[in-house]
Amino acid sequence: DLTDYTARMQIRATRSAVATLVELTTENGGITIDEANFTISLLIAATATDDYTWSSAVYDLELISAAGVVTRLLEGSVQAVAEVTR
Repeated sequence: DLTDYTARMQIRATRSAVATLVELTTENGGITIDEANFTISLLIAATATDDYTWSSAVYDLELISAAGVVTRLLEGSVQAVAEVTR
């Protein structure tokens, strides 16, 4: 049950990096939680990815309950690959 949950995700160059390359949240519209279908969708606009100067990084995705309990749902590495077909 995802009722009353929010979510946040950050992409950084490394786990210890101070700077955030990308930040998605339910508040900024980068993450949508569909309670009825039990899904979580992530969105990074194509116009935003045009400006990426990095090619690989790490991320994690956290869910936050109404009581403030944080659960790391996913973590791993991500690649930004420049478009080939124009």
